[in-house]
Order: sequence, then structure tokens, then C-alpha cells
Amino acid sequence: MSGKVYLVLGGDHDTFGTVAVFSTSQKQGAFFETYRQADPNAMCEEFDLDPEYPELTPITTMGMNADGSVEWLKLGWQLEGFGDMCPLGFDGFGGWGGPVPKQMFYRVATSDREQAIAEANDARSRILAADAWGDHTKTRQVLGE
Repeated sequence: MSGKVYLVLGGDHDTFGTVAVFSTSQKQGAFFETYRQADPNAMCEEFDLDPEYPELTPITTMGMNADGSVEWLKLGWQLEGFGDMCPLGFDGFGGWGGPVPKQMFYRVATSDREQAIAEANDARSRILAADAWGDHTKTRQVLGE
């Protein structure tokens, strides 16, 4: 085997999926030539067989109140190469309870709860000192993001 698998995909919006899997691109191509006559949405994909697992980074996300108390905290994982989708650090304000937001959302690359809270608390202190709580643009400037 070549270390790859060759798929033919097809179907409509609701039914789109894998139609067939092949061990060579030649077998895939022969099938595709016939199949695409019946399905104009058909397409080919190629994937590595048994690829190396991507690096997983522990991510702690929390909602921290202006007084430094943690409203909620969860541990998750981020795949290597997907950091732009969920950047670390300040992630906005929310939990509105009037004209001023209740919580700052913050993400830290660690599974250590205390370390994550300390880093978010440092950011919270700088935001409050700059009178930026609730102002996304000013907060990003204060934090250099």
C-alpha cells in the first residue's frame, strides 16, 4: 500500500459524503470518471494513511469578573496549526448585567488552573488600571494584542 487512501466524495448538500475509498489514485481515477457522470458534485480527496497525530495543547478558558472572581473555567485542547481560530489571551467581554459587562473571557495555554487564573488576573488588573473594562478595542491596545 502507498501510505495514502484515495476517496471519491459525492451527493447533494444533505447527503454529501464518502462514496468509495481506494488504495491507488489510478483506481480512484477510473471510478471517478464513471461516477461523475451520475453525480456532478463528485470530487476526489487524498489522505495520508495513519498520519502522525497533531500536537495537542491544553487550553484553559475562563470567564473572570471585574473583581477577579472566576465565574466559570473549562479545560480544552487545541490542535497544532489551529491557533488562529482561537487565539490565546483576551477573548472579549460578556455576561452583560447593565451598561458594563460582567465578565472578561480569557484563554491560556496551560492545564494548570492556578497558572491560568494568575495570567488572566494580571490582564484584568492592567485592563482596570487603564479604565478599559468593557471596551474591546482599548483592552486589546492595553494588552498589546
